[in-house]
Amino acid sequence: MAASFTPLTDEQLGALAKASTHPGIREYLGEVAADGHADYDGRFVRHEGTLKLSAFDTDDEELTFLHVTGDLIIDGLYRDASDDGPTMIVVDGSLRCKNAIVAGFLAVGGDLVVQEAIYGDYNDGGALVMGDLRTKLFLPLDIGFDVRGQLEATEHIKGLRPQQAPKILDPRFFEVDEGSVTLFSGASDDQALLEDLAAGRSILREGA
Repeated sequence: MAASFTPLTDEQLGALAKASTHPGIREYLGEVAADGHADYDGRFVRHEGTLKLSAFDTDDEELTFLHVTGDLIIDGLYRDASDDGPTMIVVDGSLRCKNAIVAGFLAVGGDLVVQEAIYGDYNDGGALVMGDLRTKLFLPLDIGFDVRGQLEATEHIKGLRPQQAPKILDPRFFEVDEGSVTLFSGASDDQALLEDLAAGRSILREGA
């Protein structure tokens, strides 16, 4: 399905900011609406109903704010950005994808279901999930995830120095030295991980 976006007015953006349960979106979108979004880069748009895409990247779509009134279903990678400021994605329904890179503000009214891996990429952003979060590999790292339902992950890696070696993350993304585990200190750093996800390559250990 091709994306069909409707531009939003400052009045609509202000109303969405006031109604948002995501503190970052409420504050930042409120500032945008008060200033006038014409002074900001990127598009501020809405998609009515469920949106199905092969892949989603806020940079590719030149999006700063997107409101999806239904589900957002992506065959491949979901990626939002935080460049000059965090992008803001609001999904009233559930978000389902193969992999996810979250760097901006993400608000999901339903469940966040990711087949393989979620990677939190930049500390200016943050995600609010009103339903459940389900995935194989959960790597929030720099991003805060507020999950109001159940968090179900085969493996949850909470920092760059986990207490034990990851079981399903591909070994090229960490090294073990005298029992001490460090992510992204070997031949492949976090940029290599991002590049693999962007190219559609799995970051999971073979067979995971």
